[in-house]
This record gives sequence, structure tokens and C-alpha cells, in this order.
Amino acid sequence: MKPARVNNARSVVLAAGASGYSIATILLAVRLAASTRRQLRGLFIEDEDLLQLTGLPFTREISLTTAQERPLEVERMLRSMRAVARESRRTLEREARELERGWSFDTVRGRLREVGLAEGKEAALLIFEPQRTRARAAPAHGRHRILVVGDPDRDVLAALPAVLRGFESVPVELALVALDPATITPELLLQGGVDPGQVGMRQIPADALADMLPANKAAFDCAILPQPEDSQQLALLLEGLRCPLVLVA
Repeated sequence: MKPARVNNARSVVLAAGASGYSIATILLAVRLAASTRRQLRGLFIEDEDLLQLTGLPFTREISLTTAQERPLEVERMLRSMRAVARESRRTLEREARELERGWSFDTVRGRLREVGLAEGKEAALLIFEPQRTRARAAPAHGRHRILVVGDPDRDVLAALPAVLRGFESVPVELALVALDPATITPELLLQGGVDPGQVGMRQIPADALADMLPANKAAFDCAILPQPEDSQQLALLLEGLRCPLVLVA
């Protein structure tokens, strides 16, 4: 299917900055768009802060092969970003071509958290690709961890089956904030292709999670949360979690 102009209202928006999308996050976005029967919009954001930093006279690039320094140039950085954007678009096209409701891809200039949040105001789901993914060693119990934060006004659990489909073959631990474990039914887990016997659950107090974020002590493979109200809250989530974020409107 050729890309069509996607009406952003109630769509699934996948936002990424200078490092582009990972294939795992693209597949997650496609699954969410397919399962919710919504259009998918890829959004690549040319990082304004990075471009401003590149233009400073003291900024240098160090070659990994020669260890030599050279000045960073804004135009070269822009060319690099646009090359990443083209590759991201090709990958999105390949994986999303079977979506019945279509997809689109746009490149804009700005700050990831501000542009993404503004674009996501009318979206059903906003997915953020982390820009500095923290490598997480598998815990002793060998489970992958998914954070799910509840909200009485938003159906965060509707996104869970599509997220779980990326973890069918491994044990999963659901870390629940403001959610009763009884709401995670076997039927919901089976929708995600996961054996309920492979899923563990534990509750995290909201204040404990808030303390973990600034200290970078939160280690999850994916997070499902209600959309924050402002870019400052979103910046804290992006920096503290550093995993794909599925934000529910």
C-alpha cells in the first residue's frame, strides 16, 4: 500500500529523533496500529538542540577509527539526520505496507519531547523511540520487564496485548503502578500470545517510581503510560526510562 496522508486525529504516532527507529519499535507501532485499526504516522524529528550544539565553535567530532578530532558542521549533521530519516522511512514502509488503514511519514524540525507531545495531543497512541537506550542486563530471574501505569480515565490495558506480542517466547514481569493485578486477566495475556504461566506481576507504588526516574534506576524493556500533560514530565520519562514508551491519550 502506498503511503497516504494520514489524518493525525486518533492515529498511532511513532516519534523518533536523530538516531531513528529500531526495527523492534517499528514492529510494535505496526502491531498497535493493526490491533486498534488505526492509521500509523511515522514522525522523524530533526533535533534542534543537537543542531545548535553542532554549530558551537568548541564542538568536536572524534573519529572512532583514528581518534582524530575535527569540527562538527551543521550541514554535515543535517545530511546525516536526513540519511537516517530516509532509512527509517524505508523500514517503516516495508513493515507497514499491509496496514489496511494506511500510513504516512513526515520529517519536522524541533525538540523531540515538544514536537512529539504536540503531535500526540490528538493521537490515540504516541510511541517514542528512546534516543539513548540503556543496555539492560537480563535480571537473575531471566524475565523481561514491562511497566504499565494505570489511569482511571484512559484504557492503558488496550495496548498491552500488542506490546506482549514482542515477548511471546520469554518470561515477562509486569510492573504495575496504580493497577490492580486482577485486571490482568488470562484472556488479556492470551490475546498477546503469551502463556499466563510465563507472566509474573508486581506492584510498584507511584512515589517509588517517581524516585527511580531521576536516579536512572528504572530498567524496563517497554512502558505503557498515560500521556503526560507537559514536555517537562515527558522529558523525565524519556530520560529515566530509556525504553520504548507507549503513551495512551
